[in-house]
Amino acid sequence: VPVRVDLESSEPLPAPVLCPPKLDLRRGGRRVRLLAPAHGQWSAELADQVMETLLRAWRADAHHQAWRWLPVRSGSLASGWDGGPSVPPATDAVGGVTVLIGPGRRAGDARHREALEAAGAEVQLLRDPGADHWPAIADALRATTSAIVAIPLPGVALHPDWLATARAVTAGSRVAGVTGVGLGKGDSAGALQLRSRHMVRGPFVPADHAPQCVLLATSAYRAVGGLDAQTFALGVQAPLLDLLERVLDAGLVVGHIAAPGLSPAGAYRPARSRCEWQRSQARGALFALHAGRRGWRGVPWFVTRGIVPFVEQTRQMLERHDPGARSLVGTGTAFATGCGRALVVGVSRASRGTARPRGSSAGRSGP
Repeated sequence: VPVRVDLESSEPLPAPVLCPPKLDLRRGGRRVRLLAPAHGQWSAELADQVMETLLRAWRADAHHQAWRWLPVRSGSLASGWDGGPSVPPATDAVGGVTVLIGPGRRAGDARHREALEAAGAEVQLLRDPGADHWPAIADALRATTSAIVAIPLPGVALHPDWLATARAVTAGSRVAGVTGVGLGKGDSAGALQLRSRHMVRGPFVPADHAPQCVLLATSAYRAVGGLDAQTFALGVQAPLLDLLERVLDAGLVVGHIAAPGLSPAGAYRPARSRCEWQRSQARGALFALHAGRRGWRGVPWFVTRGIVPFVEQTRQMLERHDPGARSLVGTGTAFATGCGRALVVGVSRASRGTARPRGSSAGRSGP
């Protein structure tokens, strides 16, 4: 609303008010969500909230087809990794990258092996399916001579499109790794997120979305001590989240990007729900593990860093009647399940006499 000023008046000017309008999103005349811009401006954060709302509003329509009708930029990377026509990436698009597909892989996880190798990547299928997944990954990381390594999580098929997008990010001197989720055919790559320690919203949350794949600089991997062997039994995402936490502690940066080339597309249900459950379960297990390593100091750390933020987030979402509040029931259940899993694993190790003291280098798989 403009401020009216009478040039012939002696009245003082009214005090300026910085109050950008709220965004009222509607569908069929009914309100879907009321968004209030933060920090006094319509920022990229508000745009992200709008896109998330659109996805929720149309996720049930024709298997997300309505979501894909949104405008996309020309020349997007979305291409034949799910069956459509494709422009092959340049033969050096991912040259020098080693892709590690672990023994926990599912049928079809390696279906783009030829495309990856044609684009310049080296692909290693580690051991026989069904063997211990993360120990095999740790051995391969210890032995590799590649500067960049890509690790898709079990159940995810990696295509050169996502790899080429993510690899460009690792050119930054402080970027230690890039996590990502897949988008659908015809979708544009999302905005790149780069986060340092002070930018993340809590322990073991390097990005807003649970990762399906990670691209690591092996120099940074070795600098922080490699994977922690005590996390291998705590869930499929636990070793990765623990590693990225130490990367951030070391003053490095972790990127995240959503782009075509990871399938199933982790930005959408049901793959997104599965990934978020795995991440919440892994976070619960890691919180319990690290609280135990802190001794008696671990209890207040666990409460203030793990429980209180979750309760506060729940309260805020309920106050604004956010429909996403229902998902917090699953998040809390997964977190509690992870805590229980860590307890069981810890008791089992103690009974075998294999528990390691806090800070023991024997717990790490790095050199």
